[in-house]
Amino acid sequence: MNLVWYRRPIYELRAEINQLGREPEAGSMVEFRIGHALLALFKFLRDTITPKELEDWALLIEGREDIVYTKGFEEELKAMIAALANPKSRPPISAEYAANWVNRLTAKTWNVSKAPGKKRFCAKVNDPQLAKPKHDDVRTSEMDGSEIRVPIPVPDFFLIEEAKQGVFLYGYLKDGRCSINDLQLSTDAAKRQASFEADERLSPWKEVPDSHGIMDIVELAFAPNS
Repeated sequence: MNLVWYRRPIYELRAEINQLGREPEAGSMVEFRIGHALLALFKFLRDTITPKELEDWALLIEGREDIVYTKGFEEELKAMIAALANPKSRPPISAEYAANWVNRLTAKTWNVSKAPGKKRFCAKVNDPQLAKPKHDDVRTSEMDGSEIRVPIPVPDFFLIEEAKQGVFLYGYLKDGRCSINDLQLSTDAAKRQASFEADERLSPWKEVPDSHGIMDIVELAFAPNS
């Protein structure tokens, strides 16, 4: 469903939903995930949609019987959609307000996925613009449909998560967008890979508190070392 991914302008999504109606068809249930919520929030934080468009998107989702929320995250996702869709129940949508939801959702994700006794670590990349990009993003040309390879920027900081499924290395840009997502054999292997990605330009690693969402981690990564 284009709606959960926010793949089209709001007026097109509204027209699509009006055609579907409110009653779900057999086999038409769609799962609304944390990633869908974060995608919409980052659209707003990157100024690609307005506060009213974010509100209208949530209003289209709220109460639909053909949308189910990811098990274990129902409370947070329903609360976010309800808050965004109902302006009388919240302050005006701002960058700070959206970032607070990003924090809440990403902190919940970690506390569900972490392995017992395991940790997270972050490290800033010093002068990432001086490091050589190691990966490309393949895009389709709007002119002739050909494939175009575009270098993915070197992350501004790295995050390591010791999760139940294994050790994950993430590279983030300073605005909270993830540009690298890689499963590693161990925490030490993840640190070595991050150092390679950053051309040895990493600051010392810092342990991340369990309560931190991604926007808190951005602040921690760029805070002076004590």
